[in-house]
Amino acid sequence: MRSVIFKTIFLIFVGLLLVEIFPALESLTIPEPQIIGTGEISSVAFSPNGREIAVGTSIGVEILASNTLQQIDLIEITEGKSESVAYSPDSKRLVVSAGKKLLISNRVTGEFSLVNNSQNVNAVYVSSDGKIHALLHNGFVQTWTPDLQVSTVLAGHRFRVKTMDFSLNGKWMATGGVDQKIVLKNVKSTKVNRKLIGTSIVNGISFTADSRFLVSATKSNVWVWNVNTGKLRSKIFPNGEGRNFLLTTDEKRSKFAVVNFRGKVTIWDVDLKSKELEFDAEPNTFAVALSPNGESLVTATPYRVTLWDVSTGEPVARGRGHYHIDGFGFSADSKRLVLAATYVMPMPTTVDPSATQIKGDLILWDLVNGAIVKRWAAHDAKIISVRFSPDGTKIMSRAVRELVSGSREKNDHVIRLWDSQTFSKIDEIMGRNAKAVDVDVNPSSIIAPFTYNVEVERLGDATDFKRGKTYIVLTPEDKLQLWNTHHKYHDRNAVYWPILHHQQISHVVAKNGKITATAKGKDIELDFGAKLQRERLVDHRGPIKLLQFSFDSKHLASLSWEGGVCLVWDVENVAPPY
Repeated sequence: MRSVIFKTIFLIFVGLLLVEIFPALESLTIPEPQIIGTGEISSVAFSPNGREIAVGTSIGVEILASNTLQQIDLIEITEGKSESVAYSPDSKRLVVSAGKKLLISNRVTGEFSLVNNSQNVNAVYVSSDGKIHALLHNGFVQTWTPDLQVSTVLAGHRFRVKTMDFSLNGKWMATGGVDQKIVLKNVKSTKVNRKLIGTSIVNGISFTADSRFLVSATKSNVWVWNVNTGKLRSKIFPNGEGRNFLLTTDEKRSKFAVVNFRGKVTIWDVDLKSKELEFDAEPNTFAVALSPNGESLVTATPYRVTLWDVSTGEPVARGRGHYHIDGFGFSADSKRLVLAATYVMPMPTTVDPSATQIKGDLILWDLVNGAIVKRWAAHDAKIISVRFSPDGTKIMSRAVRELVSGSREKNDHVIRLWDSQTFSKIDEIMGRNAKAVDVDVNPSSIIAPFTYNVEVERLGDATDFKRGKTYIVLTPEDKLQLWNTHHKYHDRNAVYWPILHHQQISHVVAKNGKITATAKGKDIELDFGAKLQRERLVDHRGPIKLLQFSFDSKHLASLSWEGGVCLVWDVENVAPPY
């Protein structure tokens, strides 16, 4: 009996002791991160009332005014990229598929909820009766009642379902998928009436206004099927006139807009027998939506949304440019961050309207004010690494496969040096063929050593040069030179550029030694030392690509492979006391 009482008293004492020791852990809060970047566009939809446009991105959903494309709201979603968006018939709810899950945003109250029993979701569709249909990766369609109380699952495809539509007479339902089939079902029986086979991957489907025909946009052409017989009526384009077609229609199915991968837009009449208008949108258009009244068309590339007047084919408004963050570097004083941004633009002065060009910009971010100081064009290619000089006066950027001005050739490597105050170019090295300086003695100044053989090297490699490799040095005249090492070179007194790390790094330690950050999939785990509770940062949308602490240990910056944005956390006051 005494032993039981003793054990009870001992456990109570231990519990009280733990409460006293670790009260700070319960109240530990990490501020929301600064989000630098816009992410890439992944989907687009008009609201049925025609007032707004939802744009799914890799960081959430932007809500734009339907007449100006000005942003009026941003719904951040951490589950993953917003692959598909759809409105309820009354425009009061927005349904989003993100991270293979289904989420619902109430546009009236601003509340956001996750549909718990949804999984493996590829796309979403909302029918006129308010039912929510999740198109699944495994070839099934999961349907919920408007109150989300009851769900049913229908089979029909072998692989991922991409698109869905209902006829206006309420009799038919059709789905199209990656298995190159269109499944036609009677709404009342839900049994498969027929499968339309012989197309390619189906990108979009829509019934005509009289419900007699079904239009399917595929990778190879646009096909018109007779619903009652299942026979092909026609294909609307000659062979070779385009590929990877997209399809959209208005509320009454009075017209159809078809867009191919080159950005060619064709407006067809109600029967898809006559062309009403043709015009060129942007190449790489992958998502389209007609307004409910059929007067406007919105097209989306991964980096821009454009609104078009369907009667004239002229652009009405263009959304802000989106871009993908691919790298970053802290300044030595930890007050600024330089970032590499990638986006795609149409190729200027070319006979091919579908030709595009990758662009690389540099962005200077003020960590104190949380704002962009400057964004400027740096490369005509993706920037693979960027860094500040130790004194913060210069920035070095490096790109690969950059077009040579006035030709179709591409330089394998282009390294440029920038003034961080005026943002003007100081010097550059272009291509592997740049003449290297052969020296057996110390070069005059080694400020930016890194080898051509790796993207970014470890600090140990930079302070202990290897024989037979080429490094970049900066002369006292601020000229970049290549330097060949003929023997093992070692100089601990040289001034090195900071931020020497591999492009992909998943484990970093703060300079003050108090925090360790480790990538755990798309989460970041913060370790404050033995016997202290670990914390997780869960704001990324995909697996972590890059982590780094600032030099004063007050900030943690990170990139994910899919998000396309840089997140910066203030970690100065989050570590528990030692």
